[in-house]
Amino acid sequence: MFNMYKVFIVDDEPFIIEGLYDIVDWSSFGMEIVSHAGNGQAALQALSSQPVDILITDISMPLMNGLDLIREARRVQPDIKVIILSGFNEFEYLKEGMQLGIENYLLKPINVEELESTLSNTASKLDHMVSPQTDDAYGIQILKDNILHRWLTGQIAATEFEERAQFMNLSLDAPDVAVAILRDKGQVPGMFERVEEMLRDRRHLNVFHDIDGDIVIIANIQGTRDEEQKLMDGLQALSDEITVTHPAARIGAGRLMKGLYHAPTSYAEAKKHYSM
Repeated sequence: MFNMYKVFIVDDEPFIIEGLYDIVDWSSFGMEIVSHAGNGQAALQALSSQPVDILITDISMPLMNGLDLIREARRVQPDIKVIILSGFNEFEYLKEGMQLGIENYLLKPINVEELESTLSNTASKLDHMVSPQTDDAYGIQILKDNILHRWLTGQIAATEFEERAQFMNLSLDAPDVAVAILRDKGQVPGMFERVEEMLRDRRHLNVFHDIDGDIVIIANIQGTRDEEQKLMDGLQALSDEITVTHPAARIGAGRLMKGLYHAPTSYAEAKKHYSM
């Protein structure tokens, strides 16, 4: 019988811990919850003697907060993978969390699909013994991926999205938006980095990974005919260039929508290109 990856949960709200036991089929990810604690101090004491692969922790707790726990847990178990749970008003602490090296942060109430995607990715890293990355750029990309995905799937309130977009210096000042999806059926490594580099100087474009593993390009422009044509020409040029090294890649684009709140419609249309 193969070994299960060991999961330790820390939260001062018992119903969160109980919920995490129940909402996921842990064994399907090759994982088991081995223990839990209601505060960081108790968790650290347990982690000092109990080897664990994955730590799922709240940020805001009595006695020792989640950030301090992660910092101390890394001294005891340097390769431990960490998933942060966060409440609405704790965003200012998350950048520090990124620097400590985490797999993801999940806002409460927890989105089961996002949690399962995170667990799947974490298991894959554990299978290949990938060490935690603690550079700031990697951490900010995690923030960006999650916030933009939640925005495009209608899972975030407008005020919360604006706060986080401002924090990450996302360029979303123009009134209109279009979303394109770049998918590589061949799964050749390095495509995201290549696309990011090619679009680095175009501030009206935001690039991120969604939970399906697709590269998503969000264009925020003035919806004139000229600007729309420029965008379409740019996407075609990107497609032409990227298929030289990634021949299985292709781009699907949604319509240009009037108003940022219509971005999910454009995103859904872009996704439909791959189901036709």
